[in-house]
Amino acid sequence: MKFQDFTKMQLLFQTKSLGNGIYVIQDVVGVEMYLIEGDKKALLIDTGIGIGNLKDVVEKITNKPIMVYLTHGHVDHAGGIYNFDKVWVAEQDIDLLQKHAKVEFRLDFASAYISELKDIEDIRNHMSYHNHIKLLTVCCEDQIELGNRKLQVIDLKGHTQGSIGFYDEKTKTLFAGDACNNSTFLFLEEATSVSEYKETLLQLKEKWMEKVEHFIICHEYIEIPTSVVDDVINCCDMVIEGRASGLEFIIPYVPFQNGRSYWAANGAEHREKIDGRIGNLIYDMDKIS
Repeated sequence: MKFQDFTKMQLLFQTKSLGNGIYVIQDVVGVEMYLIEGDKKALLIDTGIGIGNLKDVVEKITNKPIMVYLTHGHVDHAGGIYNFDKVWVAEQDIDLLQKHAKVEFRLDFASAYISELKDIEDIRNHMSYHNHIKLLTVCCEDQIELGNRKLQVIDLKGHTQGSIGFYDEKTKTLFAGDACNNSTFLFLEEATSVSEYKETLLQLKEKWMEKVEHFIICHEYIEIPTSVVDDVINCCDMVIEGRASGLEFIIPYVPFQNGRSYWAANGAEHREKIDGRIGNLIYDMDKIS
């Protein structure tokens, strides 16, 4: 999506206030990160691809101490960790994070998606490089205190084994990362089976969705309808019951291609479903049950 009236920094980041102490930061690959301010601290959710100095951007928004948590370990969410001294991530995604945060991996991924990178002079000078970062583990049910504001960590495994979300009690907002959306990736090696993912979504629906008023993601959209959870549960059922679309999905980034990836439901532009509902997923035909 294209944002309007952004403040640009180094041509690599765009920022915008969403109100209620929540800010969205979009990086050069188009991934959204979120900064949430409390009275005493601020929480940064995800770090983008790691092109440009994200810490400088965040410090233009807030002067409060910054805590950095990742929804999962993929390159486009964990690539900017080396702008910071310490980062929290689920233990199950630490190995994935360390692989995806490498400079060459990030450059290859970015170049597969953003042709404009070729126009940025000496892109390597904009990369964040390895330092002695402290990786700390976060557990589901942990609570993050920011001062008159508390976020709860929620288990959202499926997209990766360590995928988590963050529920903001103050605004009744769930920051879901890539865990459930209009093109949920469930075909990568680090993903769960469709059946296990369905159980995650059923638990999410039972324990949390009556509280959630705003469902926030990181690609193409900021907020999507909370009904996405039911949409994607339905997609899981389509796959499990053999009713999936059979439409092949081919991702531009070659290392992520496996030749066995299919959309659960067909739809307009292969994303939003033709019934007008938004949730969809892409699964590996060998990882259903």
